[in-house]
Amino acid sequence: ANASGAVKGWGRDLDMKARVEEINFKNLMDKVPASIKQKLPEMEVEGNGNLVASISGGIFPRNVEDAENCINLSGNFKTRGLGFSIPEKGVKIADSEGDIDFDLSKGAQWLSGTVRVEKLEKSGLLEDPVSVSAGFELLADGPDIKIKNISASIPQKAVSVSISGDVSEYMKAPRPNLDMAISFNSRKKVDLMKGLSAQGAVAFKGSLISPREKELALSGGLKFDRLDVFYQERGYIRDINGEIKMSQGVRYAKGLELATDQVRNETGVPYTALYDLMRPYVKKGYDLTLGSISFEGYEAGPLSMDISWGNGNLLINRYDLTLFDGSTTGKIRAAYNKDVPEYSIYSNMAGIKFDRIFKDKKGGKEMEVNADLNLKGKGTDIEGEVNVTKIGKDILDRGLLRLDPNESNPQIVDIRKKVTSLGWVPKEVSIWIRHGELNMDITLQRKRFTLLNIVSLEKIPVRGVPVGYLIKKALKKAAD
Repeated sequence: ANASGAVKGWGRDLDMKARVEEINFKNLMDKVPASIKQKLPEMEVEGNGNLVASISGGIFPRNVEDAENCINLSGNFKTRGLGFSIPEKGVKIADSEGDIDFDLSKGAQWLSGTVRVEKLEKSGLLEDPVSVSAGFELLADGPDIKIKNISASIPQKAVSVSISGDVSEYMKAPRPNLDMAISFNSRKKVDLMKGLSAQGAVAFKGSLISPREKELALSGGLKFDRLDVFYQERGYIRDINGEIKMSQGVRYAKGLELATDQVRNETGVPYTALYDLMRPYVKKGYDLTLGSISFEGYEAGPLSMDISWGNGNLLINRYDLTLFDGSTTGKIRAAYNKDVPEYSIYSNMAGIKFDRIFKDKKGGKEMEVNADLNLKGKGTDIEGEVNVTKIGKDILDRGLLRLDPNESNPQIVDIRKKVTSLGWVPKEVSIWIRHGELNMDITLQRKRFTLLNIVSLEKIPVRGVPVGYLIKKALKKAAD
């Protein structure tokens, strides 16, 4: 280290230059007091740095009555071969370089620079190391900081990020007003993280503001352009196009809490109700379209939907899905309230054939279902009604066997015997779920071979079948 320059008037006038070379970060880390190290995760540091700085101004002016700190510190800080690892977190950074210019005074502080990380590793998330390039320019003026630009890119993942704007009271209760952009764009298939890959383009553009103290609000849109997403060898979503509009508030006065207030208009009626009324007149087409979906060998699509996210509420106001040679349309509302999901589903299904699920039975009309369902739930507690207007005898038999695998329910055993052995066929099924129990009225019909072809009808009630455990089992299987 060396320094040169002049100090006049006991510090009233400063003009100095300093240079520190070959700063060894490992040696610096070894000098950190043990009391501080105990509060930090175990880490290893390597690399070197150089510092060049100039000091000008004065500690105090000649007139004591107007005393003011007028020191200005400017310079450049470079690093090379910088790396650190935190074994317990599975994080390792190696061969990074930084080049930072600074200009610091009492009135304003300015930072600008670039950072390049040659190798970034994260066990359990990234299968292979990635490199990161970043640049920034910041200006702090009193209690506020202006972010002229923060940008970063990960070439191996085809991902880029940029942020600009300002943050007021950043040292106390930060109040951001930021524009943000995050994008992925690749013509070739890219491994994003362990088990997940994609090709095509998706970009988020939006803003992050603080409408009130200790509150944040994120708004913007997520746009898709011919995006394909793949999950291991188990499934994929192909040809995603369109946009999801979103807004989300966050409160952090006592921990982190998502705002879940539904947006309402001036009359107090939720916007979604007005949307349902006006939808056929104000909009053509859909917000989002998906070409095809596959998971564990089951395929669906195309899927079209109007979709938005508002304050913890997922709103699919209309969807149209081709599924198992049939179709289903409807709407979905979902929210995450106090760590518990809440949802409602209305759907109309027509011509859906379930032979692909129950592969031990023949397909065709004997496995076809037409139905309307209206369900709502909280967590694994589901309530609602299903009105089945057409159902093949084979799918009815398979469904009843799932409900009563031990064949202990006499009504279910009777129905299965009639549809499999005695020539009865299902005409309609009414289902309602309350308090974790499923209830059904199943109407069967059979033609008598007489001159008049008389049709016999029989309605068989089934009551109190516990289905809560089946729902939990299905959700667990989906999560696995």
